[in-house]
Amino acid sequence: MPFDANEVGRAFGAAETMVDTRRILAFAAAVGETDPAVFDDARPGGIVAPASFCVVPEWQIVRAAREAGLGGLTLEERRRVVHAGQDSVFHRPIRPGDRLRSEAVLVEARSIPAGTLALLRLSTTEAGSGDPVATSYASFVYRGVALKGEARRVGDVSAPPEGSQAPLPADAAAVDIAIPRTLPHLYTEATGIWNPIHTERKAALAAGLPDTILHGTTSWALAAREIRRAHGFGPAAIRRLSGRFAAMVVPGSALRLHHAETAPGIIRFELLNDAGERAIDRGCLAVSQP
Repeated sequence: MPFDANEVGRAFGAAETMVDTRRILAFAAAVGETDPAVFDDARPGGIVAPASFCVVPEWQIVRAAREAGLGGLTLEERRRVVHAGQDSVFHRPIRPGDRLRSEAVLVEARSIPAGTLALLRLSTTEAGSGDPVATSYASFVYRGVALKGEARRVGDVSAPPEGSQAPLPADAAAVDIAIPRTLPHLYTEATGIWNPIHTERKAALAAGLPDTILHGTTSWALAAREIRRAHGFGPAAIRRLSGRFAAMVVPGSALRLHHAETAPGIIRFELLNDAGERAIDRGCLAVSQP
């Protein structure tokens, strides 16, 4: 059945996540982030989670929204979904001991050539105080699913930061990132984000894919790691991370990251797969200024 545009504006309740040291360390290990600020729990002041860890609490409510029948779709139709992009603003770092509350609202649905694009606003707060921790806009494409009704959007989507739309200069820095065959399995287990097309080759082939494919948010996290290292700022300095997940990444290959600062504190980037296609385009990382 089609994706019902009248679902736009629907809220999907809340989900809570308890954050502990083990979970942060597992995530950091999965994405290869070994900076002492995220990996040495014996350091004075303890550790913080990598900014990209926000997807862990968010996944709890995304999964709940799907199970609640997001868009009025059948189970088979819901399984056609792919994560198409993520734009996250980080209000404060996540630390061990945090009790987080995540909520989701469907804020947009529209037809695209591949099917229907749905945009969720994901709000993660401190469960006790309600103070904001992270706010994300996550887009999902339901392949081959038509839209019922006219395209709709509610509320305002945060505007991109100044300088984030500037083209990458010809002399942008470049770095290669190896993608081990086992990386999707490690990421799945560290985050709880499971879709068999990422880890089970039989399921991926049955879905019409050439092989298992890397989670888009894994590539997103790896880009943040390499940019942070290249520009010399700490994990807690990242204030925003966004990108559109475009071409597929097959584990066992490599990515090439291009990045450049296009305005003070604004770093544009793109990730190319081994076929030279943009695995992430419109990438932007914003960092707090000293």
